[in-house]
Amino acid sequence: MKKLVFTWLLTLLVITPYYNYIKAFSVNEIVSKAWNTVTLKKEKKATIKFRKKVVPQTKVTLNNINGPITIDTWDNNEIIIEVEKCGIEKRFENTIVTEKATDSSYILTTKIEDPNEKSCTVSYTVLIPKNAILFSINNDNGSVTINNTSTAIAATTKVGTIKTVRCTGNIKLHSDYGDIIIEHMSSTQKDSLVLSSSHGSLYISVPKTFNSAHINASAPRGKINSSIPITTTITTEFNKKAISRLSKNIDGTIGRQESKEKAHLKLQAERGNIIISTVA
Repeated sequence: MKKLVFTWLLTLLVITPYYNYIKAFSVNEIVSKAWNTVTLKKEKKATIKFRKKVVPQTKVTLNNINGPITIDTWDNNEIIIEVEKCGIEKRFENTIVTEKATDSSYILTTKIEDPNEKSCTVSYTVLIPKNAILFSINNDNGSVTINNTSTAIAATTKVGTIKTVRCTGNIKLHSDYGDIIIEHMSSTQKDSLVLSSSHGSLYISVPKTFNSAHINASAPRGKINSSIPITTTITTEFNKKAISRLSKNIDGTIGRQESKEKAHLKLQAERGNIIISTVA
């Protein structure tokens, strides 16, 4: 018994210094790694502002990589842009914003200098003349919000929601992975509304006084739901399969009032729903 206790004490005396050394080394290593991580991930921020006088119907193009885009209109023939850059130092320095203006166009672009490095977050807040044309608004990863325009809009996202509020004119929107939201569409819409999403739903709100429009809607893996009556001239048997098909594919007229100049709504949600609702 005494021999066993002696052996245990001897082992403890031999191991303890090594244990303390390993323990100290582990703590130092953890602290060192944490410090390096904090140093590497230190965020940088900057605000960039652009201001340019333009012709009323300037064609605006904006290409972003990562971050939200918000666009609004005003009565002046001038474009004002505020850009917020934010990210860890390496990505921040790798991301640049460029502008290019011609007599009839204005182009903003987010670029990365090293294609092997990611972009930092770049947020755009844009004010354009009310008659300017949103010729091409593209975002790889981030939302696009457009308010109060009356001219043509063309916008796409790879990942991100697209939303328009009180916009009229020809509107063409597409998202690979994101919903498309149309709020307060005009009751007298006369132009085309073309919406498509590969992996998202379409949400459209219109006034109760909405004039009639031609609608072609398809949701092969989802459903079509409308608070406004849709009239279709399709001839089919009245059974569950026929009703199911109508809830996924409709071609007809939407709205209660007859109008000589009908808007055209082309809606496609590959893996989502199409929801049409009314607002006061």
